[in-house]
Amino acid sequence: MIGAVLTGPWVVLQAFVSSTIRILMGTGTPFAYPGSMMGALLAWLMYRQFKKLHFAAIGEVAGTGLIGALMTYPLILVLGLKGDFFFVLAPAFIVSSLLGAVLSWFILMQLEKRNVLHKMQD
Repeated sequence: MIGAVLTGPWVVLQAFVSSTIRILMGTGTPFAYPGSMMGALLAWLMYRQFKKLHFAAIGEVAGTGLIGALMTYPLILVLGLKGDFFFVLAPAFIVSSLLGAVLSWFILMQLEKRNVLHKMQD
């Protein structure tokens, strides 16, 4: 969400690169792609449309936790995993995106309160 507010549409590329780095380092899985990229895209679109930090947070959670989680289902099947794995993965996406969005919102609110956020965006 911080990337969505500060870098705009470039955040989707950032999500792709970050997911790739995580996989190459052995700390991520292919499930990182749909969640991170959809969360980044929706956070940016919501922030661009409404110019409010809480809308970026909502976009992050909806994009990662809901849409991104749903997009993992075909990947689960392609990887030969049981479809039930989705019911383990989806709650993890929702919880992690919610925690990340709240933390990002708090940090961005502090920057906004101190008139630093708008300087960083210029």
